[in-house]
Amino acid sequence: MKLYEYKNEIKKLIDESVDPETGELSQEASEQLDLLYSNKLEKISDVVFFIKNEQSFVDAIDVEVKKLNDKKKFVINRVNFLKDYIKRNINEGEKIDQPSFTISWRKSESVEVDIIMDLEELHKTSPEIIKQNISYSVDKVKAKEIFKKTGILPEGISIVQKNNLQIKWGKKCQNY
Repeated sequence: MKLYEYKNEIKKLIDESVDPETGELSQEASEQLDLLYSNKLEKISDVVFFIKNEQSFVDAIDVEVKKLNDKKKFVINRVNFLKDYIKRNINEGEKIDQPSFTISWRKSESVEVDIIMDLEELHKTSPEIIKQNISYSVDKVKAKEIFKKTGILPEGISIVQKNNLQIKWGKKCQNY
């Protein structure tokens, strides 16, 4: 389905030239795209409308993924509730053997940690059972602030000027 009009040759060219693993277009596709048009503005306009259609498709996929994830959570919760229901309605250790299913119990062990436990104190007495997670990352916002104030950054960190493509949609495209 197309929300915006563009030459059908673009979609055909892209569909036939895209790498199925990466989604990237071949160099030949770019050259063939150039051959489809004599007018640069018409070519750019059609490509922009193709991008808008693809972005709309991505947005629709995101909506469906969210719906499916919500449905999955709902079904998992229902299954867990029903398993708890069965646990409440049979005796622990009781076995139910039916032609289409068997319910039985198996023993397991789990380690439970009191949430108010002082893990730093436990580390002093039993360091072998405490995992310490330390992670470092650069605070890019702070680094940029420091650079703006001082003009200096530590070695290995730099400010890189980039030009980012920006497409603003006209009023006709705002509702999609």
